[in-house]
Amino acid sequence: MKKSEYQKHAVPEGYMEKWQKTINLIAEIFDVPTALIMRVSPEEIEVLVSSLTEGNPYKPHEMADLGTGLYCETVMAEQAQLLVPNALDDPDWENNPDVKLNMIHYLGVPLIWPNGSVFGTLCILDNKTRRYSKAYEKLLHELKGIIEGDFNNLLYSQSLEEHKVELENQVEKRTAELKITNNQLDVELAERKQAEGALRESEVRYRTLFEHANDAIFLENENDEIVDINRQACELMGYTRDELLGMTVPELQAPEIRGKKGTVIKQEMKKHGGSVFETVNIHHNGTRIPLEVSTAAMHGQDAGLVLTIVRDITERKEAEKVLRESEERYRNIYERVEDVIYETDFTGRFTGISPSIEKHSGYRPDELIGRNVLDFYADQDEYVALNEAMEADGSVNDFELHLKKKNGESIIASITAHIVFDEGGKPVKTEGVLRDITERKQADETLRESERQLSTLMANLPGIAYRCLNDANWTMEFLSSGCYALTGYQSSELVDNNDIAYADLIHPADQEDVWDKVQAALDTQSPFEIEYRIITANGDQKYVWEKGSGVFNGKQLLFLEGFITDITVRKQALDAIQQYIKQLDALREIDQAIINSFDLSVTMNILLDYVISHLDVDAVAVLKHNESTQTFDLVHKQGFCTQEDQLTNLRLRRGQVGKEILRRNSIFIPDLTQGEINPFDFPDYALEGFLSYYGVPLITRGALVGVLEIFHRSALDSGVERDEYLQMLAGQAAIAINNVALFENLERSNIKLLEAYDATIEGWAQALELRDMETEGHSRRVVKTTVELAKMLGFSGSDLTHVRRGALLHDIGKMGIPDHILQKPDELNDDERQVMEMHPALAYEWLSSIEYLRPAMDIPYYHHEKWDGTGYPRGLKGEQIPLAARIFAVVDVWDALRSDRAYRKMWSREKTLAYIKKQSGTHLDPKVVAAFLKYIENEGEFR
Repeated sequence: MKKSEYQKHAVPEGYMEKWQKTINLIAEIFDVPTALIMRVSPEEIEVLVSSLTEGNPYKPHEMADLGTGLYCETVMAEQAQLLVPNALDDPDWENNPDVKLNMIHYLGVPLIWPNGSVFGTLCILDNKTRRYSKAYEKLLHELKGIIEGDFNNLLYSQSLEEHKVELENQVEKRTAELKITNNQLDVELAERKQAEGALRESEVRYRTLFEHANDAIFLENENDEIVDINRQACELMGYTRDELLGMTVPELQAPEIRGKKGTVIKQEMKKHGGSVFETVNIHHNGTRIPLEVSTAAMHGQDAGLVLTIVRDITERKEAEKVLRESEERYRNIYERVEDVIYETDFTGRFTGISPSIEKHSGYRPDELIGRNVLDFYADQDEYVALNEAMEADGSVNDFELHLKKKNGESIIASITAHIVFDEGGKPVKTEGVLRDITERKQADETLRESERQLSTLMANLPGIAYRCLNDANWTMEFLSSGCYALTGYQSSELVDNNDIAYADLIHPADQEDVWDKVQAALDTQSPFEIEYRIITANGDQKYVWEKGSGVFNGKQLLFLEGFITDITVRKQALDAIQQYIKQLDALREIDQAIINSFDLSVTMNILLDYVISHLDVDAVAVLKHNESTQTFDLVHKQGFCTQEDQLTNLRLRRGQVGKEILRRNSIFIPDLTQGEINPFDFPDYALEGFLSYYGVPLITRGALVGVLEIFHRSALDSGVERDEYLQMLAGQAAIAINNVALFENLERSNIKLLEAYDATIEGWAQALELRDMETEGHSRRVVKTTVELAKMLGFSGSDLTHVRRGALLHDIGKMGIPDHILQKPDELNDDERQVMEMHPALAYEWLSSIEYLRPAMDIPYYHHEKWDGTGYPRGLKGEQIPLAARIFAVVDVWDALRSDRAYRKMWSREKTLAYIKKQSGTHLDPKVVAAFLKYIENEGEFR
């Protein structure tokens, strides 16, 4: 973990008070006993701010050792949010010291100091399991951002104070540039908590038998067109569903069959309502399929349609060729049904059984013949009960029992059987049909469990499930048992509008909106979600949330189904959060104004706008404490009718208001017309018509810096929330006034420092001229011309200042050249010139260590570089050479040639200009030369 820079900064009382209020509000919004701001030190962690809530075991300034498994250690180590719903459910937290305080739930986020180090955590704890929506977690992150914004303001204010002291005591020392950091806060309105619930009555809709039958089933109209089929029909004929639905029955039949039986079948249908026959169809691959067909006319809403059950009898037809003589009757039965047909002798041994037994039990018929049925009963008592019923009545119908399959599993079977007697009345055998009803029984059990769960859910819903008609009354056909808790009415009072219609419960102002939104959703057959108010039986108003949808048959709307729940508490909490967010937005915008502007009137204008709009008052003023005159001078005001600036000025030590402000006390006067109010304090309040007054002292670092005054022309309530918010705004105003004062002092100190620096530079230039008598006046001449030429080439502001300083110091490196070389009256030899050419490097060495002069080094270091790269000290070429140095090079050549030297006389104007033009593109930058020639033409000679 990085060392935290904040450890050397004390937190001012104003911030501690602001954070205390924020922590109290967090505990209230999240409904927890504990909300904390924790601060970390190298070895310990401290409770910096603790919510003033009942059941909170943590006290301010309590310390705890690190490395003991605290929740906050994980948050700070990972610098990420930590949510522990219940530490007792997680063995990782069993030794956590917080658990010993019964704080088993934790939600916390890291607080980051502006330098990136961890300040501590913002967290909430509870003695019970808790979970939160994304909106609540987002709110916690927004409050974290506000506290981290306070870190910036705290660091910024303390930095200003430190710089002020340093500049006042050491004006000649080097200063560091003031860096102001500001973290942008992105505040998003806490999103509305999403609650979804949907409940519909369970209506078990069974598909028609043909969807589950093993036989192929066709549904045909009067024109023999196929209108519906099951999966087995597609598999039987080899066509897809879409292909079959586009065909007629004759198209599937063999050519010799088509049309021959149609008339007979229709006659049978009219006479008996159905018929059974055999036919031959053609498979999609061209093969012939012998079929057994059963037809029946449909009734009711499907009248006019014919249901045809088709079974492939290919195997049966082949078997008939071999066994028709001996087994024709039994084989037809066995092959036609899914149920198991069996026969036993009177001792209970199987003498015959249909092939379908293998599907249900895993046994082939030949494995069962001769075996006793008792071997297959899972429960011997059921066998006894079946025999008793058979002996009593001679038969049983749908007798349920459990049988064992070949793999050891059991099935539930329904037995229909009877005893067969011989001519003498003696029982000789038993014939019966066995039906596997395992899946049906499981489905029945699933249905019963579903209905039980649905009944339990309905009874415990936090609201009501409903079904209603889409009419003006929203006529209810069904309401769940939560109706009374939500509306105060019993379900029976609302169903069918017996005593009152549900539409009459909807708040009159919301009725039209509810209708419009529901109808818009029904138009597109979409679900709807709406919020509105209802009036309960006892006259209370509740906010409710409803989610529902229309139930359609095709395009026909049958009814509406949905769910309604009470969201009154959530709405109230959301309104409170939104109000608090607005206040935080206001404070953040004021913070931004304080940080980004040192114009006090701009900051005060923003602050007073918020005071008037958020506190709903008529007028407000900010007065600054003037110690020299012992008065409060008006800084800014809004909402006054008069233009008299002295309207709210107070003279210290005179009057009730002045005395209270001097004591650092806020003063609230609900009625200025009553009581012993000194008129000296408010000489003209009657002209304004003010009735109520509120004065708050502006205090920063223990010093009284001003007063925030509020005036209202009617009665003004002094509530706790209003007072707390006003105190926060007063704190912002105090910070703004103090920051501007610090900045003004800093500006004055900076100006003095700049003047001292410039005087030092000019002194250096004069000292160099005194040492090198041949260049006397050279620096002053080239500085003026270089600055003018730089302006022509686009330099301005601080860049132009650096050009001027660089021109003054262009030969500062010559201070390191020996006198016998610097002052030599003749031309220098090669060795001497090599020493002389060291002066740009010497200038760089000296000036680079001075941060203030570092931006001015381009001219002293590079002014002997040449456009073609043949210059020194680095041999730069073209635009690699800084522009300031290229400008100075032209001016320096001009002034040098136009001055007398010991080894030559001054050149003429014409000769010098010709030389400069010749050097353009080799020694000098062509663009700078062109600008210089234009300057000479306009300005004339200069020396």
